[in-house]
Amino acid sequence: YPGPIQNIIKSCDVVVLPFVHNTLEPPLTLLEVSAVGKPLVTTNIGGNKEVNPQAVFLEDCSSRSLSQAINETMHGKSKTKPVIYDWEKTISTITNLYQEIGSSTPLNLKWLP
Repeated sequence: YPGPIQNIIKSCDVVVLPFVHNTLEPPLTLLEVSAVGKPLVTTNIGGNKEVNPQAVFLEDCSSRSLSQAINETMHGKSKTKPVIYDWEKTISTITNLYQEIGSSTPLNLKWLP
């Protein structure tokens, strides 16, 4: 990449990630787009809905479906809202989960932006 992926995503008006084949796990890019807070158009396969429930989901990757979803997103007609993650809250949740299940090793996690 020519720079940090966050800067590339921030420069986009909308991020389009159409997937034709089901993957075993959602790509990291879905999380990166969510963390930056940009609108996302993607296909409804795998765990994509669970990773970014606010995205615009396509049932197919036809050029008509893609162009319609992109136009609606860019012109504010879609009802999506960017998902902004609170990394401090996420770290706290993970730490509490490990303590709840009885981890013998104390965790000292910090978010470094």
